Amino acid sequence: MSVPVLIFNNLSFSWPDGDRVLESVNASFSGITGLIGHNGAGKSTLVRLISGELTPTSGTLTRRGSVGVLPQNLTLRTDQTVADLLGIAEPLHAVRAVAAGQIDPELYDRIGNDWGIEARARAALDAAGLTDLEVDRPVGALSGGEVVLTALIGLKLARPAIAVLDEPTNNLDRAARRVFGEILQSWPGSVLLCSHDEEALECVQQIAHLDDGRLRLYGGGYRSYCEQLVAEQAAAEQSVATAKQRLRVEKRQQLEAQTKLARSARHGRSDVARAKFIGAAADERRRRAQQTAGRVRRGAADRVEQAEQLVSSAESELRSERRVAISLPDPQLASHRQLARLGDGVRSHLIVGPQRTALRGRNGVGKTRLLQTLFGDAPFGSLQAQPLCEHLGYLPQRLDEPDPTRPVLDVVAQDAPTRT
Repeated sequence: MSVPVLIFNNLSFSWPDGDRVLESVNASFSGITGLIGHNGAGKSTLVRLISGELTPTSGTLTRRGSVGVLPQNLTLRTDQTVADLLGIAEPLHAVRAVAAGQIDPELYDRIGNDWGIEARARAALDAAGLTDLEVDRPVGALSGGEVVLTALIGLKLARPAIAVLDEPTNNLDRAARRVFGEILQSWPGSVLLCSHDEEALECVQQIAHLDDGRLRLYGGGYRSYCEQLVAEQAAAEQSVATAKQRLRVEKRQQLEAQTKLARSARHGRSDVARAKFIGAAADERRRRAQQTAGRVRRGAADRVEQAEQLVSSAESELRSERRVAISLPDPQLASHRQLARLGDGVRSHLIVGPQRTALRGRNGVGKTRLLQTLFGDAPFGSLQAQPLCEHLGYLPQRLDEPDPTRPVLDVVAQDAPTRT
């Protein structure tokens, strides 16, 4: 195992409202690690802690070297260019300025030894299959997959000691996924891959599972993690069954002890009534009986409590699946009702309801721009989509929320005022 580049020591983090994300986590990372967890478990928060954007509530987070982050919201940076995504904009502009005749010493400082930066960037883009991308092209003109691959190449060129990739495969087609895997396997440093993509997670050397404030490490890729999890859950279920059996035994023994004490108390009262014991002897016998009964009750109650704690501890090791389910209302579309027409000038496809249609194609071929013509954008070449009904909903790839601090319900109310 290589030297850890990222170390958590009793690391904890909670939001100001008390919502806990991490609690006393101890872990170390090197090589390629996959970070998994259900939506809302805190993966993106952990990324922000690693990058230094957030500060731990307690404990320490040690980074041995620089940190580079590939964020989820890259596709929203439409005002940037390919050069910005590659991280070469500053030296590239300086090289071009010097080539144009400027002699400002600051330009030479920006360039350093990067006189061939544009050629190296061009070679890296070509190697990833992005042969049509020019470094001056704006991000808004790229597909989501092209944006992610370009930024990934830029991060690799920067060679940070720790690269954190936050859901990098969300926008990648199959060909781009293969390129992503090749880039990942030849990565020069350590990588933390935050993802739900099981295929991508097969490329990692260990899995870190974040759940309920705890982080557990499992050796191997995703399939190995699943196998270990099955074995772990089977052992946890057996522990729960054993603990519950012990609890049943302790409760039965507690009941038996209480029955014996009640029987003994009745015999004692009967002996006193028959004058078998009188005076001080009766008082002493009663005192001893009460002491014995107290010890027996406390002992039985303590054993039951311990058994209940064992059950609770064993159940805490069981992993519960958390699923987000959204029940969409039935639009009650009539059979064969025409909704939209997609065409390329030669062929056309009619979308009718109720029907589900998959629109496929490689990254950059124009799927998004075709869909946008349904909502008023100009035709993309010969491609055009024509709406044939009044109400069409659109969930875009670039979810640009102007104010990310707005409450969720306010965002929903804006788009669906009659539903909130």
